[in-house]
Amino acid sequence: MRPLVRRQPLDCVYLHTQSLALFSLGLMARIPTVVSLDAAPEDFVSMASAYGWRPRGGPARRIKSQWFRKVFSRAAGLVGISHWVKEGLVRDYGVPPEKVRVFPFGVDMRQWRMPPRQPAAGRRLRLLFVGGDFRRKGGPELLEAFRRGLAEFCELDIVSGEADIACAGRVRTHPGLSPNSPALRELYAAADLFVMPTAGDATPIAVIEAMASGLPAITTRTGALGEIVQDGVSGYFVPVACPEAIVEAVTALAADPARMLAMGRAARDAVERSFNAETNCKLLIAYLKEVSALSAGRAHVR
Repeated sequence: MRPLVRRQPLDCVYLHTQSLALFSLGLMARIPTVVSLDAAPEDFVSMASAYGWRPRGGPARRIKSQWFRKVFSRAAGLVGISHWVKEGLVRDYGVPPEKVRVFPFGVDMRQWRMPPRQPAAGRRLRLLFVGGDFRRKGGPELLEAFRRGLAEFCELDIVSGEADIACAGRVRTHPGLSPNSPALRELYAAADLFVMPTAGDATPIAVIEAMASGLPAITTRTGALGEIVQDGVSGYFVPVACPEAIVEAVTALAADPARMLAMGRAARDAVERSFNAETNCKLLIAYLKEVSALSAGRAHVR
C-alpha cells in the first residue's frame, strides 16, 4: 500500500485518543489540534480494577498528570463524549469549562431501527447481552442471575469476544459477530430486553444500539451511563456485581409487558434526540471549523 501524502496544509487535527495526544505536543504547536476523550484520565484510573490493572502511584502518576495538563492546555479545543468527561477534565486538570464541548457518541439511525414488538405473553422473555470483555461488562453476574431465577421464564443471547463462556440450557452464544453486522442487528430486533451490568465503562455503544432498537436497558451507573439511560423511563440501573438486583429488575418488567414496551419507545426517542450520529457528527465538524477559523485569525493578528 502506498503511503498517504499530504498535499496541502492542514486546517485542524482531530485526535480521538489520549495516548496519541501525549506524543503530539509538537504537532499542537504547529497545527490547531482538538483532542477528544470518552473518559478523563483520572476517571479511567478510578475504574482500574474493573479493567484488571493497577495504576501507578507516586512520582510516575504525578508526572503523567502534569503531562496531561500540558496536553489539555496546549490543545486548541477539547471534546468530551459526555458531560461526565467534561466534569472530570475541569475537576482534575483545571481545564476551563468553556474549552470543552460535549458531543456524544451516536449511531446511524438508518441502520438501527425499532421493529414492531408485541408483549411477551405466553412465551419466554428474550434477553440480550453484548459485550466484548465478558467479565468487565458483567457477563458472569448475568449468568448467575439466570441461574438464580431468570432461567424459569427467560432465554438469553450472549454476544462477546470471549471464547470460553460456560453456558447451559436456554443460553446461546454468538461469537465472531462484527459491529453493525446484519446478524447482530437481528439479535437486537429479536430481543425484548437488553441487560449489561457492566463494572467499568465510559460510554458503551452497545447500550445506545439497544436503545435505538427499542429495548429497555438494564445496566449500571458506571461512567456516562447516567446520561444515556433514564432510570425507570428507558431502563433500570442495578448495582455492580449484584445478580439479585438483575433478577428483580427483569422480573418487574416481565410482570408488566406494557411498561416494558413503553420503556422501549422512550429509549428509542432518547437516542433519536441525543445520540443520532448524523446530527452529532455535523455538530462536531462545525466545531472543528470554528477552531480552525479562530486559530487562523489569531495567527493573522500575530
